[in-house]
Amino acid sequence: MNKKTIKTIDERIKIIEQCFGVEFEFHEADEKVYLETADDYLFNEEGISIEPFLDYTENINELVKIDNTSVRCGKFRQTIVFESESLVKYYPSLETEECKLSIVYQPFFVGIIALQEGYDKEDPYSFYIAVELEYLGEKRLTEEEETILIRRYLYDVSSKLGYSVSIDTFNNWPDFSKDDESFSKYKDQVLSIDSIPPYTKAMDYYIEALGAMNADIRFLSFYKVLEYFSPAVSKKEYYEEMNKRLDAMSVLSRTYEDINDLWELSKKYKKSLKDDEIPFTVLSNCVDLTMLFHCLPKKIRLRLKKDNGLKKDEVIDDKLIEIRKELGKILCDTRNSIVHAKSNYEPTGFECSEEDRAVLNEFMDKLCQCIFVWNGRQSENYRLK
Repeated sequence: MNKKTIKTIDERIKIIEQCFGVEFEFHEADEKVYLETADDYLFNEEGISIEPFLDYTENINELVKIDNTSVRCGKFRQTIVFESESLVKYYPSLETEECKLSIVYQPFFVGIIALQEGYDKEDPYSFYIAVELEYLGEKRLTEEEETILIRRYLYDVSSKLGYSVSIDTFNNWPDFSKDDESFSKYKDQVLSIDSIPPYTKAMDYYIEALGAMNADIRFLSFYKVLEYFSPAVSKKEYYEEMNKRLDAMSVLSRTYEDINDLWELSKKYKKSLKDDEIPFTVLSNCVDLTMLFHCLPKKIRLRLKKDNGLKKDEVIDDKLIEIRKELGKILCDTRNSIVHAKSNYEPTGFECSEEDRAVLNEFMDKLCQCIFVWNGRQSENYRLK
């Protein structure tokens, strides 16, 4: 430790504070750098030793968030991973000619971005584990090659440890320590049992979805709710249409065309049971899509309007049937793109992009809640349990 090193440390701490609004403290006595959060809470009692701190911060002004899973700075990339058994910290690192991959707890760069963007204001590092890719020379891989290498490494980790270790995203949990009006409004309330939709097995799928850390797994669990209700919705629609036709035939004289109409109605019912008709069936009978439309990702909203001859500011009421059909295809094709192996799946162009799936899940969340309320309004003959 000398004056030059101390000056370098102080300069880099100032850069971090100016660029990212994250405060660090340098303790000369124990030669450690400590993170200091906005609440003056020194998180890591062990601190960061001088050598790794200088290594990490050599190009600290280049620190950027690649996407919601990864950050990059100089020769480093850190990609967030999720694991539930706390065994991954014992796993060995991997070295290639170009780089080294290792599992790191409390990843330095991820923590800075988490603080800067407000993901975790109290304790940003302790929630995260990451795969750290460190280049050993001047040669660089493409971002796609990096991701493939990271996924290969995680496969090996998962297969050896016997449980899933997968790429994860930044947490965006609400700060429950604050008196947030969105939560405090429930304080001192007493619920009535009638205010809660009646139980159905699909509620378990919904809860599974909320507990899923991965956006794709969450979407599939929400989609299972649609699959659970769709046959009953089709049957109810078919029975009601059939009864109306039979009522009219009992009053009016019956013709060949009437019998043919019953046959066409039966074919329509059989078609509605097909997998690619499931979302359309639910969207047509269980929810008011006009009210839920704003919950969809912006790209999907604009596409649905453009494809159906509507301007950005026009309401969708006059094109509801067409929009339901196209949105149903988007949901179905997104589901298929997730469940089928990439080598066996041929994209249709209707799939929701990966970067928009978190927002699409917000729509699916609201859609499922509406279905549960709809189910609660049905008579015993049609209500699913």
